Amino acid sequence: MFLKISERDRERLRKPLGILLPYDFKRNIEILKKYLRLHKPSMIISVGDVVTANLLRQNVTPKVAIVDFKTLRSMIPNEIKEFIARAFTNILKCKNPRGCITYEAYNTLKRAINSSGNTLIIVDGEEDLLALAAIILAPENSIIIYGQPGTGMVLVFTSREKKDKIRRLIDEIRRSYDVRKGT
Repeated sequence: MFLKISERDRERLRKPLGILLPYDFKRNIEILKKYLRLHKPSMIISVGDVVTANLLRQNVTPKVAIVDFKTLRSMIPNEIKEFIARAFTNILKCKNPRGCITYEAYNTLKRAINSSGNTLIIVDGEEDLLALAAIILAPENSIIIYGQPGTGMVLVFTSREKKDKIRRLIDEIRRSYDVRKGT
């Protein structure tokens, strides 16, 4: 296990890691497209089914999309699954239980980032925390886009400083987990 979080840590992670764009999807996509035109990020990574489907509907195809084919723990309709899958040249699968980042998921994401073409990662489990791994693994000047349930979507711009901040956060969570386990 690369990372396992407690409910207390899960609450800490509910705070957006980047810029929160509240639910007004039309306005948000205009902001995002303007950013993409101006800054030309080296890579776009989406985390979450709703965010990924909405980006694809607006002709924004991520280099890597991470989904579990669920939204708020309910399965998404087959036509949306098929719509998402058709947009990608590569499809990878991995296991990643709720509240975790497994080595398998981390390495699958690393492989997707380094692959040619765009890649869909289908997670058996939960994809939410993989936004943390995406921030660490993506090249600098990338954008990670993930859904913030009940609030909107979050844009995280990768930089050395942001990557270091996420590494420190993961180290803190690991230490607090080890202390609670008594190791």
